[in-house]
Amino acid sequence: MRVFAFFATVALALQATAMSAFDDSAAQAALANAEAWIGKHLYKTADEAGGDAGAILESDITYEPLRIVRNRGFTEDLVFGRLNIKLDENKVITKVWIG
Repeated sequence: MRVFAFFATVALALQATAMSAFDDSAAQAALANAEAWIGKHLYKTADEAGGDAGAILESDITYEPLRIVRNRGFTEDLVFGRLNIKLDENKVITKVWIG
């Protein structure tokens, strides 16, 4: 049990060190831009959008790293600077976050 506690403490310390050294200004700028997308549809192509002028196209999102979560379970793994976009079953953006 003590060995597990030791490794858990080391892992948390390494994560805290990495987080403090990460410059997330680009990620925060991407998030600020993406927050305006909440409530809009996200489509892979313009053909799929079918003339929806307010839709967001995946090809228009140039920020990396990016993860699009499509109405199913996903892991809560932390990736510094990753833009996450969550969609509902109708391809509407419901949440955006960094991490």
